[in-house]
Amino acid sequence: MRRLVLVKQRLPANSSGDYTLQSMRGVCTPEFNQEVVTKYLELCPTRKAIAFCSSVAQAQDLAGKFSSKGIPTAFIVANTSESEREEIFSKFASGEIQIITSMGVLCEGFNETSIEAVILARPTRSLALLVQMCGRGLRPHPGKIDCWFVDFCENISHLGHPTAEYEIFLCPSYRKPIENQVKECFHCHALVPLIARICPHCGNELGMESALEPQPSELPPFGEILNPNQKRQAKHYRKSIKLAFIEKNSRAEVEQKFLQKYKFSPPSEWGQYSVFNHTSKVMGYNKQIYIRYLMQQLESVANMAWVIKMMQIEFGLIENDIALKKWWEFFFVPSPFANKSEMDEAYRYVVDRYQFSTYAKDILMQLNLGYDEGCIFYLQFNERLQAKVKILESVKDKPLALAAAYLRASQIEKVWIDRNVSKPLGKAIDNAVANHWDKISV
Repeated sequence: MRRLVLVKQRLPANSSGDYTLQSMRGVCTPEFNQEVVTKYLELCPTRKAIAFCSSVAQAQDLAGKFSSKGIPTAFIVANTSESEREEIFSKFASGEIQIITSMGVLCEGFNETSIEAVILARPTRSLALLVQMCGRGLRPHPGKIDCWFVDFCENISHLGHPTAEYEIFLCPSYRKPIENQVKECFHCHALVPLIARICPHCGNELGMESALEPQPSELPPFGEILNPNQKRQAKHYRKSIKLAFIEKNSRAEVEQKFLQKYKFSPPSEWGQYSVFNHTSKVMGYNKQIYIRYLMQQLESVANMAWVIKMMQIEFGLIENDIALKKWWEFFFVPSPFANKSEMDEAYRYVVDRYQFSTYAKDILMQLNLGYDEGCIFYLQFNERLQAKVKILESVKDKPLALAAAYLRASQIEKVWIDRNVSKPLGKAIDNAVANHWDKISV
C-alpha cells in the first residue's frame, strides 16, 4: 500500500464539510492526472485498479491518459447508461479493461473482488468516504494477497488508515489559530518580521523571537504503510534520531543501538524527516542547522560521505543538494565583513529586501543563523586582532618582520588593519610591504 503527495493545499469546504467541487477542480488538473499516470506506471503498472476522481472531466481525462500509455481504461460517471456500465464491468472482471476511472459512482454498489489497487486521485475530508473508496479493493478474491492504496492527496495521512478503528466525536474539530508573523519595533513602531533581530527601518535591536514550527510525525510521512510491529520499530528509530539531535549526542550511535536492539538496520525511509516536519516552511534553515550538527561529529574530512548519508536519510536529498554554507553567505556576500557594524547594516538590508518575499521566513531564519555565528566570529576576531596589532607594533622598526606579519594575515584581518591602525603604523606597513613583499613566502 502506497501513499504519495501531489495535492497539498488548504482547500475551501462546502456545507457538508468536504471540499467543494470547484476547489478540487483547481488542483485535480490534467497536469495532476499526468503525474498520477506516471507514478502508477512506476509503482504498479500491471495491477487492476479503480481510480476515484473529483469531476467528470477529470475522470474522462485520466482515462484518456491511461489509454494513451497502452493501458485499457474506461470511465464511468453518473450519466453512463446501464448497458454501458454492464459492458465495462464485464470487461473489467475478465481483464479486458485494466482500469476504471469514475466520479461519484463506484463508492457504493460495485462489488468486483479482483481489484488490486485503489487510486485516490481526489482529496477528501470525509473519513466515511475514504473508507468507502478504499473498501472497494479490500474484498477477498482467489489468488489475491493484497490491495494497494495509491493515495495522491494525503487522504490517509490526514484521516487515518481506512481499516483502523476510530472514535466518533460529537463536538466540532478544534481549529488551530493563525500564527502571528510580525511584531512592532518599539523605537520606530514599524511592523517587522517576528524573527527579525534588528529593525530594518531604524536599526534598533529587537528581542529574540522563535517561530513555531510543526513537529515531525511519529511515522515516516512517505513510503509504505507499516504493520503494527514495524510502526513500533520506526517510532523508536525516529524518536532516537530526534533526541540525539536535541541533546547534541552522536547520530552514529542511533544506528548502532537500533541494530543491537532489533538485529537489522532500519530502512532509510524510516528516518526521513525524523527531526523536522516535512511540511516545514523553513527547510533551507533546517538543512543548515542539521549539517552543522553532523559536521561537529566528524573525525576527519574523509568522513564527509557519512554526513551526506545522514542528510539523505533526514531530507531525502541528492548529493548535489548538500552544502554547508559559511555564515556570511546567508548575507549574500562572498566574504566576511570588515567589522560587526558592517554586518549589522547588511542584516538590515537583507531583512528589508526579503521580508515580504515568498520564502521570507526561511531566508530570515537562515540570516539569523548567520548573524549568530557572525557575532561569535567578531568576538573571537577582535581578540585575534588585538594580538595581531601588538605584534605589528612590536616589529614596526623591523621592516622585513613587519612585512611578513602583515602579508601572512588573513584577508579580513588585512582589511581591518588598513582601516583601523594608527597612521604611523599604517605608513610603516606600506613601506615595509613595498620594499620586502618579494622576500616573503605567504
